[in-house]
This record gives sequence, structure tokens and C-alpha cells, in this order.
Amino acid sequence: MTASTLAENFLSVTKGQMENIQNVAFRGNWKGDSEDGNFIHFIQWKSHFDDVLSQHLETAPGNAKIQKSKYFSVLVDETADISGTEQLSICIRYVSESDNFEIHKDFLGFCPLLKQDSESITKAIIEQLSKWGLHVSLLRGQGYDGASNMSGRLSGVQKRIQELQPRALYTHCRSHALNLVVVHGCTDVPIVRNTMTLIEKVAVFFSAGTRKHKLQDILQEQGSDDGPRGIPLMFDTRWGSRIKTLSAFISKLEPTHSALQEIESDCTHNSEKASRLRNSTESFDTIITSVVTQNVLGYTWPLTLKLQSPNVDLSSAYKEGRQVAEVIESLRNDEERFCKIYQQAVQLANTIGVTPVKKRIVVKQQHRGNVPAQSIAEHYRLNLFIPFIDHVTNELRTRLAESTEPALLAAYLVPEALPQISEERENRLLA
Repeated sequence: MTASTLAENFLSVTKGQMENIQNVAFRGNWKGDSEDGNFIHFIQWKSHFDDVLSQHLETAPGNAKIQKSKYFSVLVDETADISGTEQLSICIRYVSESDNFEIHKDFLGFCPLLKQDSESITKAIIEQLSKWGLHVSLLRGQGYDGASNMSGRLSGVQKRIQELQPRALYTHCRSHALNLVVVHGCTDVPIVRNTMTLIEKVAVFFSAGTRKHKLQDILQEQGSDDGPRGIPLMFDTRWGSRIKTLSAFISKLEPTHSALQEIESDCTHNSEKASRLRNSTESFDTIITSVVTQNVLGYTWPLTLKLQSPNVDLSSAYKEGRQVAEVIESLRNDEERFCKIYQQAVQLANTIGVTPVKKRIVVKQQHRGNVPAQSIAEHYRLNLFIPFIDHVTNELRTRLAESTEPALLAAYLVPEALPQISEERENRLLA
């Protein structure tokens, strides 16, 4: 994407969006009449933005530090501009000798993307690097998300670039891998998937309009600790948003339930939907699944903060991942811990008048766990708690496995990591 095209896209922003740019208010008539000088000022600002971005795209690749470092890695992500045009954002990672061998990551610019297949993306990356004076022969690393067109082992972008430069090792973003652990954990276990879908519907229902104000008014009346805010929306690409949405749903279950009851009794076009959501939230399945999911996934929160740290390296990332998997797995046979989680769910259910009911065991059951149990608590431990823990730990070990990361071996050559080189790792390094 050229600087001119990017700047042109800013012409389509709304007045409200314009007021947020550089915190400068956009006052006057948005139509740009001759009596209003603000539109003229915006055109002048757009021209200045065009010049600055053009200079950045032309000078950034010629940065002396990048050229002097010689070798580099490329980080690429697909995105869309305000007009919906697909493009690639390209960053370069390199070691700066002049800065005590510190690792730098510089954003170089955007690249227009006509097609989203792996062949077109590969061609665009190579051509853009060449345009910036960065040769593929010096490329030593690639970093993309887990999309098949990017990370595919047979014909993905990483494979195509490795055919041109075999030393350009591909590394899947560790934070994104953790995101997939959470996303899959919340979708591959049926009862967890259904509960997360319901919570997402509740969040969307209260995200705008009079419904949002209704919930905010009730929260304010009850003196909510975090103010009158509602339930944040969740996004698949940001696993932290799931934890925040889940936690907000649990902490605000009673006021949310009250808001749904009031909307249901208002006899408006939202009443029927509010009734369905209220009935679903009154299920003990929903309540205990929310509490179990929050408690289990809560152990991954420190890991995501660690993975986002600028000082994290591959070896520590994998070490942290294994430790989190071990901690979560230790909960599997911790009946005392589950008893506390179960009691938390019972107390939460009591706030909206819900009583736990023992599930009926049938010969064939496809939509929920069906393992025989002597009590209600044991039913949820065998059919929810243990299966969810097993799935999350398996996902963590699979997606953060050392054997899947060739670049991890090189990380053990760092002086402070040398003591961790086992005989097996040494043999792999010498192979």
C-alpha cells in the first residue's frame, strides 16, 4: 500500500474518529464549506502525513543498523486498511552490533496484496524486501500466524521461502499459539463451547442501545466495584478477551440476570431474546462451566504476559509453557481444589435462584458428558473438570513442544542457556 493510498483512506473517517487523531478536536462543519477552514487544515495534514510516510518507507530499509547487522528475520501479518483493501504489514528483526548486540524490531511498511493465496503472498514479500534492498540470501528467520496459507508445511509461505533460502527458519508466534490453545479448549469440549457461545451472545446483547444502558444502570445501583461498565466482547484473535468476558459474566451474573428479566417484561422486540438468554443463564451447566473454565484458564494468564515481554526468548517461552501445563495437570486429581470450585459455582447459582440438579444417565449421549457418577459434584468433575483439563494440557504440550521448533536449538547456544543442553539436544545440534 502506498503512502498516498493510506493517506486517502483517512478522508473517509467520521468526525468522531477525526477528533481522536492526535487528540485534536475537529470542530466546525464536516462538509468542508469555504467558510470552514478545518477541512482545508485536514487536507494540509493529510499532505504532511503523505510526505512523512513516504520518507519512512524510503529511508527505513536503508537504516545503517539494519544494513550493518547483515542478517535479519521477517515478520509478516495480513491486515486490511479502512477501505477494506488487503495488505501485508512487514517488520524486520535484527541484532544491532552498535547497540551492544540488542535485538531490534522495526516496522518497514505496508505492501498491497492482490490475492491471499500463499504464492501471491510469497511473491509480494520477496519483491518488497528486494525493493527495500534486503536480500533473501541474508534472511534467517520467518514469523507468521498459524493460518494454513502462511504456515503450511507443504505449500505455505514459510515453505516457499525456505525453498529459496533453507536457512530461513519459520517460528510460529508463541502468543498466537497460546491463543489457539484457549480457542480450541473453549470450542472442542462441547459443554465449554456451548457456554462460551452463550456468554458471547449475552455480551453482544448488552453491547449497545437501551440494553447496554439498562445493565449499566443496574450495575450503578448495586455499586459495582469496576463502575457501570458492562460485559466486554470476546475475539478469537485475542485470547485475553475471552478471560475478561468470562470473568465479567461471572462477577456480574446477578445484575445481568436482573437486566434480562426487566427487558423480558418490557414487551419490546428484545423481550423474546432476553427470555431465551435468561433461561440459558439459569442453567447450572452454564454456571459451573463458566467457573471451571475461568479457574483453569486463569493459570495461563501469567504465561501470556510472559510471552508478550520484549525480553522473552524461545527457551524460556517453552519452559514457561511446560510449567503451566504441569500446574494445570496437577489439578486433575486434586479433589479438594475441585470442591472449592464447585462450591463457588453453587454460591453463584444461589444468587439467581438456581439449584444444582443431578443429570440423568442415558444409554446414548452425544451432547454432554455421560460418565456415571454418585453425586452432582462428581458428575461435573468426571464429565467437565477432568476432560477440560486433559484437553488444555494436551493443547499446551502439542503447540509448545520443543520438537516442533527447529530455531529453539539455536537458543541453547546463548551462554546462559548452555547448561541446559542435554546429550539429545547436542546430538540434534551436530546433526
